[in-house]
Amino acid sequence: MVDVGVFRNVGEGISTTHFVRAFNHYLFENCANQDNECSAKLFFSFLDGCAEKWAEAQPDDIKNLWKALKPAFLACFQLNKTSIESPQVHYNAYFNHLKPQITFLCHCQEWDKWLHCLLKLSMDVPSEMVTQWGLAHAAWMSLPSELQTVIPQPKKGVIEFINTCKSIPWSTYERILEEHDQWEKVVKEIRHHKQHDMEIHRELKNELQCDLATSIEEQVHKALNSLRFQTMPVSPPMQQATRKLQS
Repeated sequence: MVDVGVFRNVGEGISTTHFVRAFNHYLFENCANQDNECSAKLFFSFLDGCAEKWAEAQPDDIKNLWKALKPAFLACFQLNKTSIESPQVHYNAYFNHLKPQITFLCHCQEWDKWLHCLLKLSMDVPSEMVTQWGLAHAAWMSLPSELQTVIPQPKKGVIEFINTCKSIPWSTYERILEEHDQWEKVVKEIRHHKQHDMEIHRELKNELQCDLATSIEEQVHKALNSLRFQTMPVSPPMQQATRKLQS
């Protein structure tokens, strides 16, 4: 259920733009078939103080038709453009929020809080930038893969997406979280064994390199000794000189 709130005047609580968008979402969620006249009457029930007095003072062709009442209301109560956040700010805020973690399922309050904030932020994104379906689809795409298996892709908008999320039994979310935790343990164990195997491989490689270096050094030493033996004269030089004198 969308919390529209009560609007009294500029600067008192909810902003004008947010209030109107919340009311539009309320119509979409609860009164999709309402005509302009019924929507205008319903809008009055969310006004109080200065805003209510202003609406009552409007001519019938404005206060009895929502399509006419809405722009008149915004023109009267909306802050000047320099004090309103740019649409890009609201756009960025919504898409920055699309990072739900599987750990949100540890407590239902965290999951509900994320969904409530999602709805609130979606109200501030102008439809000229992204349609309701586009916002809802982006929210679904941001879900962890485990949740996408139980939450179908939205066909309408953010409200439908949120209602679908809330309609799923909490026991289903608990099962998903339990399976996720078990999988994380398996992955962690695999990584641990892989790291251990890499350390063993590194030690064996170092030992092999040391053995290889030792083997090469021994072979070189033997080769030098062999070469030295082959190039030595048959008898020492002194003995050769003595033999010449005797002859």
